[in-house]
Amino acid sequence: MKNISIKDMILAGMFAALIGIMGYVSIPIPISPVPISGQTLVIMIIGLLLTPKQAFYSVATWILVGVAGAPVFSGGRAGISVLASPSGGYIIGFLAGAVAISMLKGRSISMGKMYFSAIIGGILVVYACGVPVMAYLLNMDMMTALKAGAVPFLIGDLIKVLISVNLAYTLRGRLERLVHA
Repeated sequence: MKNISIKDMILAGMFAALIGIMGYVSIPIPISPVPISGQTLVIMIIGLLLTPKQAFYSVATWILVGVAGAPVFSGGRAGISVLASPSGGYIIGFLAGAVAISMLKGRSISMGKMYFSAIIGGILVVYACGVPVMAYLLNMDMMTALKAGAVPFLIGDLIKVLISVNLAYTLRGRLERLVHA
């Protein structure tokens, strides 16, 4: 296994911190046990800007910091118990989703490919991990879980796709210069 480069460590720390900060942009909604969060926007940006390995390191670092007790999960929550809550599947979905976005996008700078990757990885993969876990933990049938854990977030997540793709497209060269400065 290759060693982790200094660049990978810098990016993992920087983006893990950004995910944690955006966890404080958290809006509880009455029809769902899972809040609206700014973290999904950062997950999409991570997948669009970083390699799959760097995306994995960034999100895994954030998860480990949160499990260790730092208040980096949505709403300032912390600890391993958050992974066993209705949000737990979404947190694991963030890891899978960021890596999926990066893999689907590849080295392409095509806006179309970036939109496609963000929708598949940032929405479908995250929901595919989060909704079933929430359903299981709350004894919901899948239709009820979809209504509580996906439908209320869909429009907001599509807006986050638009924002993340445009930000990533603008930032892609600047990030590289920042890390090498």
